[in-house]
Amino acid sequence: MNNSAPLTGDTLDVFSRRLAAASPLHARPITEHGVEASPLPTPDFFDRVAVFHVLIPIRRRPIEMSVADVGDEVVVLGSPDRVDELARTIGLHLESTDDVVEYLRFWCRTALGRSEQLVEGPVDFHWISGVETDAGLRANADRAARLARWVAVRGAVADVYPAAVTVLDQRTLQLRELSVRADGHVEELSRVDLATDVPVPYTMP
Repeated sequence: MNNSAPLTGDTLDVFSRRLAAASPLHARPITEHGVEASPLPTPDFFDRVAVFHVLIPIRRRPIEMSVADVGDEVVVLGSPDRVDELARTIGLHLESTDDVVEYLRFWCRTALGRSEQLVEGPVDFHWISGVETDAGLRANADRAARLARWVAVRGAVADVYPAAVTVLDQRTLQLRELSVRADGHVEELSRVDLATDVPVPYTMP
């Protein structure tokens, strides 16, 4: 499901109540502050699954999360274990390297920490303003942009796909080697720092 329209009206009210019931930790903030819910892109093979970026607009520190609606339940994402739970709930089975590439883009968006971001090219970086005027910052930015790479996946061996992604963790660009099982479980095998002092904004943990 890739409808880009935010939830509104009765649909949003029903979703909010279901989310509060599924996540007691967030029930009070939801009741007091309400929620905003905008659809996130999902893999084409996620039949009947809608995933939302949810914002609880608390003034001092808003709460943000990714939430999957699988019809009869909602699943709060945000960690590898929670995305594994979603994969089990929908009976995920990845059948090709193209499936794995698409799934890894989704997995990075919904399983990694707030300070981590999949980057595949220059367009995925959000540079600080000084990049336009400072030669040193520009050089660091150009180097990071050159080192970012598309999600790479090799053919499966015994239903396990070797893969590699470039992830920006705060201001460090990393190459992470992964293994991806056909059931969607992702295991990190190694990580190497490719560039430090990448001129992007610091993300609050």
